[in-house]
Amino acid sequence: MIILVGLGLSGVSCLRYLRDHDTPYAQLPITVLDSRLKVPNQAQLQREFPELNLKLGPLNKAAFQEASRVILSPGMSHWAPQIRDWLGPYTPIQGDISLFAQALQARPTPVLGITGSNGKSTVTTLVAELLRAEGLSVKAGGNLGTPALDLLPRDGAWPDVFVLELSSFQLELIDTLALCLASILNVSPDHLDHYDGNYQDYINAKLRIFLNTEVIIANRDDSTLMSLLPKDRPWIQFGLAKPEHARDYGIQSIGEDAYLCRGNVPYLPVKKMNLHGKHNLSNALAALAFTEATLDRVGRRNPDDAPPPKALAALLAFKGLPHRCQWVRNHQGVQWINDSKGTNVGASVQALLGLKDTIPGQWILLAGGDGKSADFTPLLSAAKDTVKHAILFGKDKHLLAECLSPEIPCEIVNSLDDAVQEAANLARAGDGVLLSPACASWDQFKDYAARGEAYEALVKAL
Repeated sequence: MIILVGLGLSGVSCLRYLRDHDTPYAQLPITVLDSRLKVPNQAQLQREFPELNLKLGPLNKAAFQEASRVILSPGMSHWAPQIRDWLGPYTPIQGDISLFAQALQARPTPVLGITGSNGKSTVTTLVAELLRAEGLSVKAGGNLGTPALDLLPRDGAWPDVFVLELSSFQLELIDTLALCLASILNVSPDHLDHYDGNYQDYINAKLRIFLNTEVIIANRDDSTLMSLLPKDRPWIQFGLAKPEHARDYGIQSIGEDAYLCRGNVPYLPVKKMNLHGKHNLSNALAALAFTEATLDRVGRRNPDDAPPPKALAALLAFKGLPHRCQWVRNHQGVQWINDSKGTNVGASVQALLGLKDTIPGQWILLAGGDGKSADFTPLLSAAKDTVKHAILFGKDKHLLAECLSPEIPCEIVNSLDDAVQEAANLARAGDGVLLSPACASWDQFKDYAARGEAYEALVKAL
């Protein structure tokens, strides 16, 4: 019997895969466990899977007794005590990405893997758009958007390339996933509640992306990562300084303008881009590295190694993803920015540093939520020269205040609504208000998107 744990989007995609594809497990009965007492769209699920054996509520040992194989949805660690204690040492444990890897054995197709503490959704989306602009058939998803297994074609129309965003949870179970290109864009503490506070375990999970990777796309600005990357694979590097090698990516000044470039070849001027902030320039450079290396791989490279013109046009047109340093409005001379996707400290640090010089005044920071056991200290270092006031809300507002208040005036409020109103009272023309919570949203909102939408509605109602 197969035990499937978790009925989120990825869990449902596993069910469909096991039902619709000819796998070695097609004839095995499946029992689905979910610790919630009710799962979203439960009635629809039971119509789609009428013989579904669904057990809701706290997981218990008896449910695992008959398991010959366990499939875990992302977010459920295979190191969790109940998994370790209730399963025999030889019971196979898989995730959706390992099932995806098995499916590709019959039809090998280039797969690009993108992870990191921050920016992975932006880079995944951008790489897919740049490759499509150059005429490739691309399917993108994974941790972002469409689950990986739902990307597998049912009509026989295979893409030229898959682009997968991969979380640390998914990477824990990817022993057989072969990637032609992969990158850890950056690393900073996140999901430490999942890793029992052990930051190194989180980093180690990220590093698993390189187990079967042919070429590494490396961020030379992240010294922690650069010291840990495998040395037995070729690298292509990107970073915000002028590149040292002809195949690497960076930024250099030509006349009075800064240009994205490969080696000494200028690609496009920074000032013409719709993406703003240093973190987004880094994301753009990573996307270019993935794009050109993929075009090389599939034989679509331009003659004379020239820059890909359609991809560059797509990069110029790209405006970023919702809730990621997204401009909301100018109200009475104050710029309001929505970075609700700043769900960890590293993301909010990047937002503050990236936006530091974009307004003449100072920033008011709105932060708070579920900090996931993170250390907020790096946020103080980024905020102390830029933020004139912090307004804090949510579950860990007092922990944030304890960290920030020695150097930044802080106010604690009950809700995001209160935070927006107080920010409107404090802001002066020329200032900016940044929602970048440095925390997950689960304490008060369904997800970061719901939090961002609520923020935008509040700001537009001022």
